[in-house]
Amino acid sequence: MESFLLAGYDPNIGLVRESPHDNPNLYWLYSDNYLASLALEKAQPNIADNITQSIASYQAICQIGDSAKWKVLSGQVVDEAVFAMNVNLSNCTKIDGNEVRSEVTNTNPAIYMNDWQDYADLLLLASINEFNLGNSSEAQNLFAKAQDMFDGTGFQDKAYTNQDYSTYKLALYLIAAEKLGIAIPAKTEIVDRILSLQDNDLTSSGYGGVYTDYDSNGEKLLGSDTNTETTSLVLLALN
Repeated sequence: MESFLLAGYDPNIGLVRESPHDNPNLYWLYSDNYLASLALEKAQPNIADNITQSIASYQAICQIGDSAKWKVLSGQVVDEAVFAMNVNLSNCTKIDGNEVRSEVTNTNPAIYMNDWQDYADLLLLASINEFNLGNSSEAQNLFAKAQDMFDGTGFQDKAYTNQDYSTYKLALYLIAAEKLGIAIPAKTEIVDRILSLQDNDLTSSGYGGVYTDYDSNGEKLLGSDTNTETTSLVLLALN
């Protein structure tokens, strides 16, 4: 997985591409590269630092903010309202035919998501935020709500459609459980499922990366690609 991220890293841009097949010329500050910087922090500290500096530089140049919800994964605390906030997808700049974009928190209260607790990923991130705040009871409460959406294969939340499961939500499930000190049922099976979704074709440009979506049989969906966001979250979960 580390090799996959490093293969997608362009030192001239200072960032990791989104994916090798679907979007090889697209570079996201958030969430992709923020997560990649966390995932590579211990094994590749120089690359991780370069990515962090690049994110800050592009943000300053393009005058764009963060996608705050992801900050909880590094132990930071964010306003609880963040999880009800939508995000804007902002274009930043173009470099030699490559595009730099970012996901940015939209703080407009008029468009808050009143149904944010219907999404497993937001509940899991919010539970980690409460843990970071020291609110153990509320952290466990939010985690339990997300866990209720887990059907043994994946998360059937509001985003779930027609047996289309998201791999990154399994990773967030493992991360949140580890932080909260909660023993989850069938953890070994969940890890095995994630690892089965890793591209193990040595001839593939996606080798080492993790596929984004899978079906009820645990098989990658047709058209699913390996990408930086999913692979980074899985690497964080396994570490």
